[in-house]
Amino acid sequence: MIDMESISLEFLQEGFSNIVGVEDVISDPHTLEKYSKDQSFVPPRKPLLVVRPETMTEVQEIVKMANRYKVPLTPYSSGKNNQGTTIPFATGVIIDLSKMDRVSEIDMENRNVAIEPGVTFAQLQKEAKKHDLRVLTPIELPSSASVIATYIELCPLYSWPKYGTENMLTMELVLGNGDILRTGSSATPIIDKPYDPVAGPYGFLNKIWFGSQGTLGIVTRGIVKLKTLHDTNKVFFVSSDKIDNILRVVKDIKRARIGEEIFLANNMELALLLAENPSDVIELRKALEPWTLVVIIRGFNEEVEFQEKDLGDIVAKYNMKLRDEIKGIESANKIILNEIEFPHGWEKTSQFKGARNVIPFITTTETIQEFNNLAYRLADKYDYPSENIGCFMLPVELGSVHYQYSFARDPNDPSETQKVKELFYELCDLLIKQGAFFSRPYGDCARLVYSRTPNYYSFIKELKKIVDPEYIMNPNKIFVI
Repeated sequence: MIDMESISLEFLQEGFSNIVGVEDVISDPHTLEKYSKDQSFVPPRKPLLVVRPETMTEVQEIVKMANRYKVPLTPYSSGKNNQGTTIPFATGVIIDLSKMDRVSEIDMENRNVAIEPGVTFAQLQKEAKKHDLRVLTPIELPSSASVIATYIELCPLYSWPKYGTENMLTMELVLGNGDILRTGSSATPIIDKPYDPVAGPYGFLNKIWFGSQGTLGIVTRGIVKLKTLHDTNKVFFVSSDKIDNILRVVKDIKRARIGEEIFLANNMELALLLAENPSDVIELRKALEPWTLVVIIRGFNEEVEFQEKDLGDIVAKYNMKLRDEIKGIESANKIILNEIEFPHGWEKTSQFKGARNVIPFITTTETIQEFNNLAYRLADKYDYPSENIGCFMLPVELGSVHYQYSFARDPNDPSETQKVKELFYELCDLLIKQGAFFSRPYGDCARLVYSRTPNYYSFIKELKKIVDPEYIMNPNKIFVI
């Protein structure tokens, strides 16, 4: 794509330095190596340069220069996705947005905040708490992840069962052709509080950019939701040796709209979450029940008490017990609350063996046991301990759930890594064939998905031609070429 015979690296370095300054154009090989890989199975690729803008205007100038010389750009905000989304597919330049970390305003009346893509969950959580508000955090990513990147990719949040999947209200972005686009009421300068995602003729445009993995444009500012910070926060556990029993409880809880956060984990996944040290994981897994449902109720004291009683009645109906602790595990409820407030995500869970690979998808509660049996059979085929497969479920809507499998491996063991890689992709393929919906396909899984959706794929390609005619924005990342 980029013709390095006619354009030298020094020329590009000088051009980008004129936009952001010499100190924010990185060419050091050791630093570039850090940008070239993560724990995913996406092949590593070192960028030519890393450019770090501080303003929307600088982003726009970088994109215009990249268009002029057909330089592929890969947006990078925190690099915490761990699914290969920030690894360049084509040799080019990474545009690191981490210096754009301003929190410009908090609208307490409507519980919204305007932020830039470099703002992390930890940063925003601390700021929100000053105003008795809190940030909705992700299940798999650490608190050092970008809020905007997480929300724009529809990464699952602990709060999904209560507040739905979209938490980015309006946005400002630089398209692949260098133009500026604002969605919703952000496109209307006369509005003082641009939080309405559907106001005006640009409202419908908000949804187009979700899940695009930086292939259509770069979000430089967004309005995101915040929620009330409550004094009373109680964690409850329901455990069983059979997942079907707990799935019945989940359906009733959803109908009754009890709890702010609800998730189901098998003993391996819960052990990874609760263990203080990686060496404790196996013993903890053995001590836990096969399946545990976690429900967090927040609110005023009386409100929490009423919901606790209703939750107890639902659980009792299925001859199970509601507990506010896990037997033999000290402060499990505190660990859960801390994880939701400032998540460690994969940075903690991957410490068990050194790397962690996750298959996330959407399905129905009726298919979970069938999919689990499939995963366990494949694990036997590849000689992977089925008891070490992590299973995690998050309700989305009544009947549909986010579900994921996790596989721990030693990244320094080539044999084990190859075995897990083959297991990983064969399971992805079989899940898709069995009806699992991959709403956020990454790496080779994207090829499996888009090869089955020719009409959608054709439409997206046409859209990309409009907003990115030179095909410079994260080329080949989301599209099958």
